[in-house]
Amino acid sequence: MRTLLTLVLVVLLVPPPFQGAACPDPPARVEVVAGEVLSAVRSKYPASSARCYWRDATLLWGVEKVYAANPTARAAWLEYLQSSLDTAIGEDGSFEPASPDVDFIACGLNVLFLYQETGEVRYLAAAKSIHDSMRRTFQRAEDGSISHISSALEGYQGSVELWVDSDFLLLTFLARLGAATGDDAFINEAARQTVLHIQHLVDPRTGLHVHGWAERSAEGTLPGWADPSTGRSPVFWGRGNGWVLAGLSEVLLHLPESHPSHSFILESYRRTAAALLAERRPSGLWMTVLGAEDLEGNVEETSASSLIAYGMGVGARMGWLPEPGYACVAAETLSALLPRWQNPDLTLVSAGTVVTADPARYVARFDPNTKYGEGAFLALLSLSLGPR
Repeated sequence: MRTLLTLVLVVLLVPPPFQGAACPDPPARVEVVAGEVLSAVRSKYPASSARCYWRDATLLWGVEKVYAANPTARAAWLEYLQSSLDTAIGEDGSFEPASPDVDFIACGLNVLFLYQETGEVRYLAAAKSIHDSMRRTFQRAEDGSISHISSALEGYQGSVELWVDSDFLLLTFLARLGAATGDDAFINEAARQTVLHIQHLVDPRTGLHVHGWAERSAEGTLPGWADPSTGRSPVFWGRGNGWVLAGLSEVLLHLPESHPSHSFILESYRRTAAALLAERRPSGLWMTVLGAEDLEGNVEETSASSLIAYGMGVGARMGWLPEPGYACVAAETLSALLPRWQNPDLTLVSAGTVVTADPARYVARFDPNTKYGEGAFLALLSLSLGPR
């Protein structure tokens, strides 16, 4: 991996792949593919089977993005969103998570989108119920940062761990809750948790984010993957950094620019984007494990590439990433990924991954039925369908 100085010089002096005078037009079949994905999603993942789980939430987030970008298909997308979420929350908006960790409250971000679109107060009630449950039952580090995983789970007893997955699942929820309510308490919590996650999970040398950080337990122990001096795990996980860039883009979309933490979060987002642009492969995609090109089984991975390119595409569109190198990333990465859509499946999506110190445990594990793979791909597709 590069030092920060080398990284900055690479970004400033070396033209990134595919940089040109103009971005290519969106592939002609984007709208067709979006329709095919919707049909496959409805067939493979019936709304009646949805849960308030991270896989489902990511899928529905991608559905949201296409719904917002493609007016001709809105009725079908909205019906699927509502039917899926109505299985996870009560008619009055009541909600009780299956487990007190972030993975099981992830649909909070989706119910807030439905509240925005429909005005139905039960969706806002559900979001507040999710937040109340989180406030009462979730573990926190001494500085108040919210643990991704419950210390009650087998293998995690007594452990307070921040995972990079929360940069998307948790921070998006909190930022949307602040925006939906206008309540300073929610807005400040979203900003504070974002800053804490950045501080704990970013690697100051590279600007990339590690998969996990652990606070030393009351017994003075750390999980085996944690560095004794920093508490950080050693692996730069591709999809994990995609969670970061997509999550920070959501925070920036919803956090008031006047908030005192806005400039810090924006600069952190830009630094992460620059670090990831330097990791982009000549194909326009990103690896399962970043900075480990010689690792056996390490391939250019679909969900990581979709999330990272989406995060850059939003930044370019919003003017957060004004440099020319970012302008065409979303369109070019989508073109590189389209052959991986082999109706009804999306290929080379790595399986769900827990924090580990062994890079080999991140690779060569693929599943065509992941929900989050399709969700990330749909979000990237949405940038070529129309404005958000």
